Amino acid sequence: MACPHVTAAAAFIKSFHPDWSPSAIKSALMTTGLVYETSFQEYLKTWCNLTNANCTAKLSPKEINYPSMAVRVEVGVAVSESFPRTLTNVGASSTYVVSIEGDTSKLRFKVDPNTLQFTKRNLKMNFVVTVKGSKMKHSTINSASLVWSDGVHRVRSPIVVYTMEKMRHIFLDLTSYLC
Repeated sequence: MACPHVTAAAAFIKSFHPDWSPSAIKSALMTTGLVYETSFQEYLKTWCNLTNANCTAKLSPKEINYPSMAVRVEVGVAVSESFPRTLTNVGASSTYVVSIEGDTSKLRFKVDPNTLQFTKRNLKMNFVVTVKGSKMKHSTINSASLVWSDGVHRVRSPIVVYTMEKMRHIFLDLTSYLC
């Protein structure tokens, strides 16, 4: 039943912002504030990377300008990952300050810059989230939230770092059973 509700919400947003792309509308629904605009070219470059297609430019999934950030890391290897992102201001001029919410005991987060000053509507600003941590065990999931706030609005983006060694074996066992 969620799809008709999401479609109605997307149509409602589109009625106020007819020039917004589908990814801008999706981002607005996910973050309820600043927009992470994702271009078709980014999706194409990510597809090239995931399929090992013969493309001139490739983009890893963690580099796509998406409202959430997730990465699978190797078991037993220290965590060191970066997520470059671009936010577009769709409201009035405002200054947003970042914070990290959730369990930060296992991962360290750095956001550069940690303040974004939007001086006009549709201004785009870049930032990089760097996540570091010690070695992770099998089937571990660590998560937190990146929150940009101007004192009135809160734009939340989930960050997930995980390992999947055991889960991969379960998936492969199921796949061989079904085929």
